Amino acid sequence: MIHRSSMSALQSGVPNRTTRTRPQQALLTILLITGVVLVLCLYLLQTTQTTVKTVTIENLQTEYARLQRQNSNLLAIYAHDQSMSQMMERAELAGFEPVQSVYFLPAEESTAQGERTAAAVPAIPTDRTSNLSSSLSIR
Repeated sequence: MIHRSSMSALQSGVPNRTTRTRPQQALLTILLITGVVLVLCLYLLQTTQTTVKTVTIENLQTEYARLQRQNSNLLAIYAHDQSMSQMMERAELAGFEPVQSVYFLPAEESTAQGERTAAAVPAIPTDRTSNLSSSLSIR
């Protein structure tokens, strides 16, 4: 029995490691609250960054759609300006006239011996030939 009484005496004098004092409990509570607040701040930071990136992406998508519409409009304007009716109007304003008749000049053909001869082409009317020879000059 001595043994049990001496053990209980020793245990009563030594503080139990499982019990905490009030300052220790306050410190653990403050650390726990600080940890929770830190995790919430990190979550809030991540959420804010995600929201900002989402808004930026939506703005870029809107700008892309606007640019696509503008590009389509410019292509339509370009196609209209390149249409035959528009080109005819611009040509007439510049002083060009529609072609009334077409004349082909004779071309040379090569033969088997390497000689060049005039190809058979219809003759140009004489009244047109005089105008043609006076307008062309060989230098």
